Amino acid sequence: MAHGKHSGTGLYITVAIILAVITYIEYAIVEFPPTWMSSGWVLFWVILMSIVKFWMVIWFFMHLRDDPKIYTGFFSSGIVIGVGTFVVLIAMFILPRAVAPVMMDDVMVADVAHVPDAAALSDELRALIESDGATRPQAARSQTPRPRDGSLAVTPPAARTEGFALRTDEVDVTPAETIDDAVEAEVEADEPLVAEAPVVVEFDTELGTSTYLACAGCHQASGAGIPGAFPPLAGHAADLYQAEGGRPYLIGVMLYGLQGQIVVDGATYNGLMPAFPHYDDDAIAAVLNHIVTEWGNAERLDTFDAFTAAEVEAERGQGLTAADMLEQRQQLVFVSDDAAVEPEPDTATVETDEDVATETDVEEPDTVEAEVEAAPTVDPTFDTALGASTYTNCVGCHQPTGAGIPGVFPPLVGHTVDLYAAEGGRTYLIEMMLYGVQGQIVVDGATYNGVMPGWQQLSDEAVAAVINHSLTEWGNADLIDDFDAIRAAEVEALRGQGLSTSDVYERRNALGLD
Repeated sequence: MAHGKHSGTGLYITVAIILAVITYIEYAIVEFPPTWMSSGWVLFWVILMSIVKFWMVIWFFMHLRDDPKIYTGFFSSGIVIGVGTFVVLIAMFILPRAVAPVMMDDVMVADVAHVPDAAALSDELRALIESDGATRPQAARSQTPRPRDGSLAVTPPAARTEGFALRTDEVDVTPAETIDDAVEAEVEADEPLVAEAPVVVEFDTELGTSTYLACAGCHQASGAGIPGAFPPLAGHAADLYQAEGGRPYLIGVMLYGLQGQIVVDGATYNGLMPAFPHYDDDAIAAVLNHIVTEWGNAERLDTFDAFTAAEVEAERGQGLTAADMLEQRQQLVFVSDDAAVEPEPDTATVETDEDVATETDVEEPDTVEAEVEAAPTVDPTFDTALGASTYTNCVGCHQPTGAGIPGVFPPLVGHTVDLYAAEGGRTYLIEMMLYGVQGQIVVDGATYNGVMPGWQQLSDEAVAAVINHSLTEWGNADLIDDFDAIRAAEVEALRGQGLSTSDVYERRNALGLD
C-alpha cells in the first residue's frame, strides 16, 4: 500500500455521500419498482449501481489508485470479468425480451385477423388486445402507456337481454326480506336446514394448553384417559358442561378435587383427582375452556360461554372437600341420553371390610387403609400394600414403571433415592407430597418445568407408605445402603405449615441436586 499520496478529507466525505445516495436509489428501486420500467431493466440498474459502489470503495477507500500497477491490475481484472459477465447475461436474457414487441406485432395482428367476427370488434377492444392482451410478453405489457397507477380504463360491455327473460319481481325487495322469505319457504317445504356450528367465545388457548400439561399424565394428551384408572375428557367434559349444574361443578372439581366412584361411558372409576387451588383464576378458567372445546367436544355443544376468571374467584373459599364434589356430581342432570349415569349415593360408600375386599384395584386411600388394618402387612418395615395402592394415584404421571414421561413428568427410578440420600431430603419428600412443588428441575440431564399437586387429603399413613413405595421399587432399594422407612408420625409433624409449591421448590434447590 502506497503512502503519502492520499487525498484530503473532503474527497472521502464526498465519496461517502455519493455511496449513500446510490444505496438510497437502489433501495427505492427495489422497494418501489417503477411501473414504467420492466423487471429486466430494474435488475440491470441495480447491478450496475452495485458495481459502481464496489469500484468507488476499492478505488478511493482502499487507495487502489495509489498502489503499484500489479495490485491495480489484480483487482481491476476482477471488475472487468464481472462487468463482462454482466454484459453477456444482458445480451442473453434482457435484450431479446426488450425487442420482443417489435417481433410480435405482426403475429398479434395475424391472430386477431383469424378470430371469428374480428371485423365486429371495436377499435378500443382491438387496441386493448394488440397493446396489452394476456398473450403479450411481459416486456410489451410493461411498456404500454397507461395511467400513473398502472391500471387500464376498460369499459365493461352492457349485459345482453335478448334470448332470455330478466327477473324483475324482486327489484324492490330488500336483501334481508329475500333471505327471510327463502328460509321460510324451505321450512314450509320440510327441507332440513344445516345446523350451524356452535359459536365458541375466544379465550386464552395458549394458557389452557400449557396448563393442561399437568393433567395430561392422567387424562392423556388425547383426552382419552387411561381405561380403569383415569376417566376420559373427550366427550365427557362436554356432557358435564351441558348438565344442569355442570358449570359450577367443573370449577369446583379443579378447586377442591374429586374422590369416589364414578361412571363414565359405562366404565367405573374409583380414584382420586387432586385439587388445584394453587392455580390462579385465569389458569383454571383457561384449562376448563380447553377441555370443554378440545377433542371434538366443541361439536357436541349447542352453545358455549367460556369460563372466566371471575367465576373461578367466586367459587373459591367455600371450604369444600373432594367428597363434597362427589355429592355435587351425583346431583347433576345430564341433558345427553348417552351421558354417563352416576351410581346412587349409597353405592359410592364402602361400609364393611367385606365390601372393601370386592372393590376395584383403584381404591380410595382411606378405604385401602381400612382394608390393610384388617389384615397383617406383608413387610414388617412399612405397609407395602398401602404404598402400592396409593401409588395408583401417581401412575398417570410417573407411570407404573416409575419411568415418568420424558420432558413432561420426571422419573422416580433412581431419582427418589438421590432425594432421600440428600441432606434434608427426607423432610423434602414429605413436604413435596403434602404441599406439591412447582418450578424447573433437572433429572438425569433432562429439564422438567411443571407442577406436582399437593396430597394433603391423604392420611399420614398413606403419605408415608407411598413415599416408602417410591423409595424401594424399580430397583431403588438396591441403591440405598441403609433405609429407614418414613413414618406416619413424621408426616403428621410436617402438616399445617401452609407451604406453597414455590416454598417447596426453594427447599428442593437447597438440596443442591439440580
